[in-house]
Amino acid sequence: MKGAGWVLLIGLEAMKWAGWVIHQSGSDERGGAGSFIGLEVMKGAGWVLLIGLEAMNNFNEFLPLIEKSIFEADFVAIDCEFTGLHLPGEGPSLFDSGADRYAKLRRAVQAFMPSQIGISAFVRDKNSLYYAKYCVDLSVSLAYFSPHISPFLARYEAHTYNFFIFPLSFGPIDVQFSCQFVYEGISVLNEEQEKTLSKHLRENELFSGLIRDVDESSLQSVCLQVTNWLNQSPKESEFFFTIPPELPEYIIIKELRQRFSNIWITAEKGKILVQRVTTDERIKMEEDSKQAEEKKITKKMLGFTQVFRSLIKSKKPLIGHNCFTDLLFLYEKCYQPLPESYLTYKAKLHTLFPIIYDTKSISSGLRKTFDSEGYFNDSKLSKLFENLTGAKTPMLTLCNPEVNHHPLSSRYKTEMLYHEAGFDAYMTGLVFLQTAHIVHYEAYRHLSSEMKAPSFHQYSVALKQYVNEINLIRASVQCIRLGGDDPPVSRPHWLHVTYLHSPMHPNQLACLLSAHGAVDVQADSHWSALVAVPNFTCGKAILKAYKQDNTLRITRYIAWKHNPVVTGCLGVGLIVSTSLCVWVVYSTLK
Repeated sequence: MKGAGWVLLIGLEAMKWAGWVIHQSGSDERGGAGSFIGLEVMKGAGWVLLIGLEAMNNFNEFLPLIEKSIFEADFVAIDCEFTGLHLPGEGPSLFDSGADRYAKLRRAVQAFMPSQIGISAFVRDKNSLYYAKYCVDLSVSLAYFSPHISPFLARYEAHTYNFFIFPLSFGPIDVQFSCQFVYEGISVLNEEQEKTLSKHLRENELFSGLIRDVDESSLQSVCLQVTNWLNQSPKESEFFFTIPPELPEYIIIKELRQRFSNIWITAEKGKILVQRVTTDERIKMEEDSKQAEEKKITKKMLGFTQVFRSLIKSKKPLIGHNCFTDLLFLYEKCYQPLPESYLTYKAKLHTLFPIIYDTKSISSGLRKTFDSEGYFNDSKLSKLFENLTGAKTPMLTLCNPEVNHHPLSSRYKTEMLYHEAGFDAYMTGLVFLQTAHIVHYEAYRHLSSEMKAPSFHQYSVALKQYVNEINLIRASVQCIRLGGDDPPVSRPHWLHVTYLHSPMHPNQLACLLSAHGAVDVQADSHWSALVAVPNFTCGKAILKAYKQDNTLRITRYIAWKHNPVVTGCLGVGLIVSTSLCVWVVYSTLK
């Protein structure tokens, strides 16, 4: 194959939706969105083997490897890409509390699906303490820093996987309409859907009503192929044919078994096996295969949910970047329907994953501490990754941990695939590890005791103040806290706007004030509005600019003055207290 320069794609038929084609080695052509995970470059043989783990036919074969990576890891980073983020009119707002944002996103999560889920398991080499070249080179010049610094460092291996999600439909559950941009991927079920699946399997109604959605001409072609074989090759006991990419495997098996009583149909590695059988053999095969096939179907339908359950079982720390929405999607699609109560959701999620870190929240908290270095000035994931892993990183602290890619995900070593869930998960994990290392050494830099490569427990201690703090973008609070009360409102007080001549639409007012910052406006009454500002500088600028304005009166919002409910209660209280005083005076004089 080296001479021909060809690339071998495993499971190509199942992965045509990704737009990959057989091509000469090194050309790496793609015609559409998405990519493979689990790449193994066999350089010695001169060819490349691409194993598509997101293909249904390959996923269960690699599941033990994925689960092994999770259970051996010190921590697991996650990332999701979605078919949609917000419903119309329900985008993020500076007025939102944690409960408000949860209610908005809960409705969105119920309407959309994850298109990709990436995980990156960081497995530490227990025997990885070794002399790093740059540590040895720097040990003399930096001896003043700490005379007993140990030039040892820790080595991690990142096991990174990118899963394309394509839920399979059955019974009353049909979500394929929202995933029509792919033909096949890995399915996902929550516990409620799994119960429904079991019920339909028992009642033999699993795919009722779904065959009408398949390509009927392709299905007829398959049936004709079987008919021709039965008539033209009476002496042959069996034959194989390749599963057409546009037809689900289970539909072919169901249709052929219903149409032909003298054959038995099984599937194996992308092919259908047709066997001639007698009536008695057919009855026995149906009885013997029922339980095994139900188990096989359930396993296939669960798909990525099996990985999610391994994450729960392992209790490994979960790392995300701005991951509030990611966690909602994983909970809804892989565990249970999101509860209506925000507090119930927080408590249940905390039970599933006791330790979660959000690198967005961490970087925001460390911005001032490392202001002079500038490593956290931009909290976007790609910028953090560049700042913390760039050429100047070795000078940041001594003996930064080394992270290598597992051979099955070595493609990420040379390709910066931003917004591919697997690569984003890897970046998130690396940003977390590097940040923990920086904070740890900052705390111990002045100690004279010997400094060895930190354990993960030491890294966790370094970032303990950020554990279970999940960042909220553009909200009244900077973050929410799992397993506890959310922090108090950290944004500036609202502004109150009174229209002096003619009322304005909230969008019109927001556009008018946008010269001073990205504000959110909410109608208070026909002649007034509330304005939420992103920072104190913006609020002061607006108050100053409209201090003498003759069309708008803008002041700081005061509840007892501007809230009609509070004002009404105070008015009633004043009337009652005044009446009581008059009655007391009258009674005394009488």
